[in-house]
Amino acid sequence: MTESYKGVILVGGPSKGTVFRPLSLDVPKPLLPVGGVEMIGHQIHALSKIPNMAEIIIIGFYGESSFQNFTQVIEETYNIPCKYFQEKKALGTAGGIFEFKNEIFDSKTSTIFVLHCDICSHFPLTEMLKFHLSHGKICTIMSVEVPVSESKNYGCFIKDKKSNQLIHYAEKPESSISNLINCGIYIFTKDLFKQLQEAKEHKLEENSQSITSEKANKLKNLFKLNIADTNSLSLERDIIMPLVSHKQVHLYQIKNQSKDSFWFQIKGAGAVLQAGFRYLEYYEETDQSIFKRVNEAKLLLPGKVLIHESAEVDRTAKIGPNVTIGAGAKIGAGVRISNSIILDGAEVMPSTYISNSIIGWNSVIGRWARIVGLSSAEKPHPENEGITILGVGVTVEAEVFISNCIVLPYKNLAENHHGEILL
Repeated sequence: MTESYKGVILVGGPSKGTVFRPLSLDVPKPLLPVGGVEMIGHQIHALSKIPNMAEIIIIGFYGESSFQNFTQVIEETYNIPCKYFQEKKALGTAGGIFEFKNEIFDSKTSTIFVLHCDICSHFPLTEMLKFHLSHGKICTIMSVEVPVSESKNYGCFIKDKKSNQLIHYAEKPESSISNLINCGIYIFTKDLFKQLQEAKEHKLEENSQSITSEKANKLKNLFKLNIADTNSLSLERDIIMPLVSHKQVHLYQIKNQSKDSFWFQIKGAGAVLQAGFRYLEYYEETDQSIFKRVNEAKLLLPGKVLIHESAEVDRTAKIGPNVTIGAGAKIGAGVRISNSIILDGAEVMPSTYISNSIIGWNSVIGRWARIVGLSSAEKPHPENEGITILGVGVTVEAEVFISNCIVLPYKNLAENHHGEILL
């Protein structure tokens, strides 16, 4: 019997997507276009390259209809079953895996990939799998070094330098213990099933002990205390930490910020532009086949520009670097666009200037308008929101100047605005 693999992508839910507004008001965060493809499309593309990938499972608490069309397209494109399982409420990073354990684990599945959705990376899953199989332990975690000043915002690792075995793990420590952090990309053997069962039993036991005394019950009723939710499980705290104590975790470390090796977390809409540039730069040299998923969108190599085949771009427009133009968009004569995303159906009238901005679906930008955000050099962090973002259906009148603004859907802007949230 041939053993097979499964991929699990954790996407969370609407309450976790507030920093992506106004874009996430109309499209779930995991389906926002990044580098011409849905954010989780890059993870799926990487998983599809693993031999014997039997199924890709998406877990979150968005409504089931949000992913219905997407999973169908994935199945047709890669010929791999793709399913979305909806949690009834937020269950933590491992709770959803436990809830749908019967769908994930079967007799043929030997290895499970687990990925968080809000990650930009080259996803070297094939190489990571070879490393995982070589050490024979239960878990492998992808890791990367970041500046010490940023490390405490992530889970931090201390490893044995010779074996790459994980010795100590601290989730977002108050002070930095290491600049080696968790990338949110995991490979588990099928023993993860047993670890989930044990974590669940431990959680139930803890909960039972916390309410045994009469005093505790009185306090619970009086103050309506919330005893720990036994349905919620943390992948990092309830699974990884116990495995570390049993010497069952190894780290697969990657290099960062090079053309063919990169990783960062997409923490907000501002980071979407940086992620898009990274992906266009990477796929230009490695694998342009991913763009077949968007109807043969064309990657114009100089300047990292991706234009959907159905978009109309005037030959006098100057586009790039780092620009993605979506399906049905129209770009007029003399337009200048750089470091921006023009989403499906948007229309940019002649002689307009756009930089460091995201133009929402079906928005209209008038003649001689100017839409700008901060340049990348002015951003202290990749996730900085110092860009202009227009929601769906926004109209900017002719000759209007919009700078560093967040604009909610269907607004009509007839005056200049700077540094505002336009409700």
